[in-house]
Amino acid sequence: MREPIPETAPEPDWEKLRPVLDEVMHQLKEADREAILLRYFENRQFAEVGAKLGLNENAARMRVERALEKLRGLLAGRGVTTAAALASVISANAVQLAPAGLAATLANASLAGAGTGTFTLLKIMTATQLKLGLGALVVAGAATALVVQHQTQTQLRGENESLWQKIAQMQTDNENLSNRLAEAGDAKSLPQEQFDELLKLRGEVGVLRRQRNEQQKSLAQTQNSQSWYSNLNEQQQAPTALPEDYPKTPNAATKAIFDTLAQGDWNAFITNYTEPGVPRNLYDQMFTDEVKSNLIGMEIVSIGQPTNWLSNGSVNKWFVPYKIRFNDGGEKSFRLSVGQDTTTGRFYFDGGL
Repeated sequence: MREPIPETAPEPDWEKLRPVLDEVMHQLKEADREAILLRYFENRQFAEVGAKLGLNENAARMRVERALEKLRGLLAGRGVTTAAALASVISANAVQLAPAGLAATLANASLAGAGTGTFTLLKIMTATQLKLGLGALVVAGAATALVVQHQTQTQLRGENESLWQKIAQMQTDNENLSNRLAEAGDAKSLPQEQFDELLKLRGEVGVLRRQRNEQQKSLAQTQNSQSWYSNLNEQQQAPTALPEDYPKTPNAATKAIFDTLAQGDWNAFITNYTEPGVPRNLYDQMFTDEVKSNLIGMEIVSIGQPTNWLSNGSVNKWFVPYKIRFNDGGEKSFRLSVGQDTTTGRFYFDGGL
């Protein structure tokens, strides 16, 4: 026997909707009723709904939206409105407690699809690439993160296997009920509880499909993250040696950054004073040709005492007060944010121009 899914208390909107949903659903045309059942009781994608109804994806979407609008009008005629979107209320509560009278409709739908199979296993969606910020927050904890990533992957694989087993069991249960309906010939001659069971099975499979989809995404994300950490770790294992005259303090680094920009040596700035791992094109976007032109020939008027505002073991960052004078005589006073990778000792521009 399949394991029952714990039921949660229906939401207030569902409490208002539930008593009349059965009757108003039967007031819809068969095609509209089937569209709503496939979309919200079985959690089918529009492409799947279209395949069932002999429509393309866009036509299926329009069919579902029109059917939902008709259902909303019928409910409004009975004085029933919901604070949340009607589709959300039905989709969220269909598994918990389905209207008893809809069982016959679902049974007929199940018989109609018996020749091709009532359920199809969820296709694995292409996981979206995990977008990680290019900061220096993870250098010290890279090794620990790899262990955590591996443990997470193992757990997710186990959960995916469990979901596959549940879906297979529910498919078997559903097929058994469908076969019994076909043998009976007259759907109304079977006990009401079996129709309710079939309805609930369909809804539970929809929930399991969503859960499996989320697990697949999480697994792909952890794999991408682990690969990123591994690459970062490899980069940190072989740091490039710094020149003998490389700055040793935040003040010296601030002066070197300004001197390099004042000389118009953009390649030297990229090589020596940009954050490791950040693509060059980001700095090209930040320092447009106009900005570079204004910085060429500038003079350093003063550099103040730095204030450390971040120190986490792998990265240090300071605010360094400065005052510079441009070629046109204009002056600017602000604070330059200077970072340092403690593993390599390299300083880099972090903002403030």
